[in-house]
Amino acid sequence: MLIGKRHHLSQNQLIPVYHHLSNYQSELNEQLSILFKEFALDNRYTLHPRMIDELAHEEARSFLTFLSLGDTQKVFKHGGQILNIGLGTRTILAVVSHLRKFCWDQLNEKDLQLLDVALCGVDQYFTSYFEGYMTEFETQILSDQEQMRHALSAALQRQSQELIAKDHAIETA
Repeated sequence: MLIGKRHHLSQNQLIPVYHHLSNYQSELNEQLSILFKEFALDNRYTLHPRMIDELAHEEARSFLTFLSLGDTQKVFKHGGQILNIGLGTRTILAVVSHLRKFCWDQLNEKDLQLLDVALCGVDQYFTSYFEGYMTEFETQILSDQEQMRHALSAALQRQSQELIAKDHAIETA
C-alpha cells in the first residue's frame, strides 16, 4: 500500500531506499554533473568544471547519506554551505526535480511502495536543505544590510565633517 499522505519518515523507512539507490551513485553523480553544467549561468559564481564534478559528487553523497542516516540537521547545514558555493535557487530546484526523476527511474517498475518512500525522502531532504539555504541567505542579507548601514553612516559623517570645514572656511574668509 502506498503511503499517500506525505509525512516525516523514520530512518528505518529510508534505509531500503538507500540500499537500492546507492547501487546507482556513480550514475547519479554523472547526471548531477551534467545538470550543474546546464545551469551554470543561473548561479552566482562560475564554477570550474572540476568543481562542478566535485559538487555533483557531494550532492549525490549528501542525499544518499541522508537516506542512510536520516540526519536532517546535516542536510540543513549542507543547504547553507551550498549558498556560499554560489548555487542559485533555480539550480537547487532543478536538483530536487532531478532527484525525484532519478528515484522514479530506478524504482518505478520495481517497488511502488519503495518509490513512494523515496519520493517522500526527497521531499524531506529538500525541506531541510532549502531551510538551511534560506536561513543562510537571510543571514547574508542581514549582514549586507548592516555593512551598508555602516558605510552610509560613515559617508554621512564624512559629509558632515566636510560641511563643518567648509562652513568654518566661509566664516574665516
